[in-house]
Amino acid sequence: MKMNFNLLIVSLFLIVYSVNCELDADDCPEPELIKPCHCDREGLSCFNELTEDNLAKVFQVNSQFKAYRSVWITQNPIKQLTANIFNGYRVFNFLIEENDLETINEDTFSGSYPIIKEMSLYKNNISYFPFQELQLMTSLEKLSLQSNRLTTIPANSFSLAPQLKQIDLTNNQIDSIAPGAFFGMKNLEIILLSNNRLEKIPALAFGSIQTQFQIDLSGNEISFIDPTAFSASLPAVISLADNQLTFLDPNVFKTPIQIGSTLVVPGNPFTCKGCSDYRWLLSVRSTQVQGFQCSSGRKLSELNLLNIGCLF
Repeated sequence: MKMNFNLLIVSLFLIVYSVNCELDADDCPEPELIKPCHCDREGLSCFNELTEDNLAKVFQVNSQFKAYRSVWITQNPIKQLTANIFNGYRVFNFLIEENDLETINEDTFSGSYPIIKEMSLYKNNISYFPFQELQLMTSLEKLSLQSNRLTTIPANSFSLAPQLKQIDLTNNQIDSIAPGAFFGMKNLEIILLSNNRLEKIPALAFGSIQTQFQIDLSGNEISFIDPTAFSASLPAVISLADNQLTFLDPNVFKTPIQIGSTLVVPGNPFTCKGCSDYRWLLSVRSTQVQGFQCSSGRKLSELNLLNIGCLF
């Protein structure tokens, strides 16, 4: 077992070494062979004219180390990325943005699993992404799927992504998150889920996350959050601005508030009526529940037993 572990370490070292050597050696293929793409010491860039057939041919051209620091694929008419379309090339950063891309197939990035650090798929038309492969991307720290057409986040999508710190899922069409989708993440710093179509947050969706993190759920239609959604986690900031919450459930938020979390909640239709729903808030500082305002216009500091309907 120890020998196998040592061999794994050596293999990973050689992969990283080969990529860095490529950067120093300026090991670009002949320009004619990779048209319409362009290669330099920073990596490979493909703008405007790239088709799926072109892309496959570009990555069939071998270079000495078969590696790039970054690959930019921007504003092209490609519709999908098929399995192993990058032909085993090792790439630190994929920036595949503003294309007509609809589908990312399984094994698309297989040659780069151990070394990808950043993946941006900003502003495509992606409706399917193989979330189950994130656990294989053992160095991935940043993932952006902002401004696509995703509709759901499956169970355990991010739970096994070992180094992932920043996740951007803003401006999709996400209407459901499966229970445990982000459960147990080890290095998370920020999740952006604003401007989607969420109506509820299920059990353990963000449970047992092992670091302090910020989460932005603003601009959805959220009216229900399961009491275990943030169980055993340490959210520093939870933004729920511009949703459909009529009260802040103490079963959800009392513990986060007690450990120092900040809630950001303007733009919700808070009724400010109901002793069991609102009494716990009377002792909470407005700095911890920012932007709170009742539908009647009352601020948090103006709530009292009488006007929330507590009977003596």
